[in-house]
Amino acid sequence: MRYSFLFAIILACGVISCYPTYNWRLVQTEQFGWEALFPAKPKRNSRKIIIHDQPKQVAIKMDRYSVALNQMNFILDVISYEGEMPDIGSSLQEHVNEMLKTTLNISPEVKLADGVLIDGFIGKGESKPVSMIFKHLNNDYSIVRGVAVGSPQHFKSEKAEFFLNSIK
Repeated sequence: MRYSFLFAIILACGVISCYPTYNWRLVQTEQFGWEALFPAKPKRNSRKIIIHDQPKQVAIKMDRYSVALNQMNFILDVISYEGEMPDIGSSLQEHVNEMLKTTLNISPEVKLADGVLIDGFIGKGESKPVSMIFKHLNNDYSIVRGVAVGSPQHFKSEKAEFFLNSIK
């Protein structure tokens, strides 16, 4: 009886230790056909953004798929125009990246380049440092931006690169 209880505990510990922390799964976006491997099931939300600093008001839609795991966030933003595609002065990618730089308190002179580790800060007042890597792709109808972000001490470059390289 005593040995069977001990065996059950050892078996339970073995099963728990075998459960994968990163359970990579393929996620495909509904409208534009983008896909990426996420380390867990992502949450999805959508929002509409109005760009006022153009000759004509422009509306874009952003669908965000995100997973928070082991103090890192894996994000896929699918960005598209609502209605007709206007000719705006700066590119859509530059505009949404400038919005992100403002959100993450990244210095305006820092250029967001794909595949380059960038440091920023989240929050006002007592802000927390973060590290992130980006990847952008586009087609005729949309832009997709992959972002892996986390605190510098918990940022896992190999997980971030695996996620970003899976975006197609």
